[in-house]
Amino acid sequence: MVQTRDINRLIEALEEGAVQRDFRAMLSGCRDLLQAHGVLPDRIQIPMIKPLGFRHPTIWGVILTWHRDRAFSDTMVMTHDEAKARGALDEEQPPDSDGRPTTPYHYVYGQRDWMFECETSSPPIDLPIFDNLREDGLKYYACFRLHMPAVNRPAVVSLSAETPFPNDLRERLEPLRGLLGMAWYAAYRTSQALQIARSYVGPTTGPKVLDGQIVRGSSETIDAGVMFCDVRGFTALSQTVGSEIIPIMNRLFEVIGDEANQRGGEILKFIGDAMLLIFPLDGRTQIDVARCLIETVEQSLHRVKDVALDMGYELACGFGCHIGEVIYGNIGTSQRLDFTVMGPAVNLASRLESCCKEFDADAIFSTSVKAHAPHLVKVGEKTLKGIEGSTPLWVLPN
Repeated sequence: MVQTRDINRLIEALEEGAVQRDFRAMLSGCRDLLQAHGVLPDRIQIPMIKPLGFRHPTIWGVILTWHRDRAFSDTMVMTHDEAKARGALDEEQPPDSDGRPTTPYHYVYGQRDWMFECETSSPPIDLPIFDNLREDGLKYYACFRLHMPAVNRPAVVSLSAETPFPNDLRERLEPLRGLLGMAWYAAYRTSQALQIARSYVGPTTGPKVLDGQIVRGSSETIDAGVMFCDVRGFTALSQTVGSEIIPIMNRLFEVIGDEANQRGGEILKFIGDAMLLIFPLDGRTQIDVARCLIETVEQSLHRVKDVALDMGYELACGFGCHIGEVIYGNIGTSQRLDFTVMGPAVNLASRLESCCKEFDADAIFSTSVKAHAPHLVKVGEKTLKGIEGSTPLWVLPN
């Protein structure tokens, strides 16, 4: 019988996982619940993957595993690209050409029984998983389906042990299925909301939006480095490669975003073939942020060349960088909001990037960056739209 303490234990695990942004706390809660009901597995695995209802903008699945000796070291994370390269399916894995199951989960899918149990030495069909379990000294195996509301595919929990499970394993698990299913459903949806917010709004801003800290019309003024990055020759390239432009852009944005992230930068938005990034001072000095802007540009330029070589296209980017005060806030209509930065500092960074082609430069920096980077070289001055007076333009030395 499920007790109030069982529910409280799972809620606490769910709260801990949400705070840590990690599913392992939930698996620990699942293990504790099973043990409280006399089920003592040596290994628990929950495949949180796309075919089983897991939804994540960048991750195809997490094979979450706890082992009595190795804790969570067997847990595996797979991106959508990795899953595609491995030939992983987005739907339930079908039987092989002879109609034989290719996974033990086959026995609990659809209208089949919700639980499957066997000894690893004599399964109904010998699959690689049983070989691995035998090698690990695990002689008994069971998997069972959870009730998951509003999910096309059920979650499945697998258990393995050195010693036999209780004879009444089915009776012990039956009352736990609904509770575990609701808990994992909550974990799925909490993670999905957080990851969508982080992926589409940003790793710093996204969680703030979810926490209700940033609502329509709210804003703050912050000091930050601002970077505009634009892909050169995008129109001609897209006409040449057609839909292949998407993986090309993803590769370019990936390397630039990675370099920015390493230095405290955040991609705030994509604008067609361009990116707007900010590097909040947030306790750092302007000297630190100037260095981060320059290093991000230098390393990105090297990596863009590598991508161009690897993909066989002529690829290049232009950068505009400035340090100044920006308005950081949420704007839009009652139906559609956008989080952005605004102000003269943002306009200047954009205008600087637009000068790259004219001055045959990969990147152009403002005087606010030059003030902390004496090695930058002046290439001229220009009157920029919306910017008062003549603006000095600074570039990396040859």
